[in-house]
Amino acid sequence: MKPSKYNITIDNEDGYVVYNTLNDSLMLCTPETMALLEGYRDRMDDCERVHPLLCRCLTEKWFVVYEDKRFRCLDSNKI
Repeated sequence: MKPSKYNITIDNEDGYVVYNTLNDSLMLCTPETMALLEGYRDRMDDCERVHPLLCRCLTEKWFVVYEDKRFRCLDSNKI
C-alpha cells in the first residue's frame, strides 16, 4: 500500500485538508492524524495492521492505494 499520487495536502488553521484529485474526495485531518499518516508513509502495510479501520477508510476513498491494483474500481463509463 502507498499514498495515492493524486493526493494534494493543504495546511489550514485547524489541521489539514487532503484532496484526492482522481475521485474528487476530501478528507479533513487533525495534526495528530496527519503526523500518524506521515509516520507510516513508507510503511502503509504496517499501518493497516495497527489501524485497520483507518486504512480501510483511506483505501475506500483512494487516499491510499494497493500498489498492484491500478484503477480496477473505476468504471470507464463514468470517466
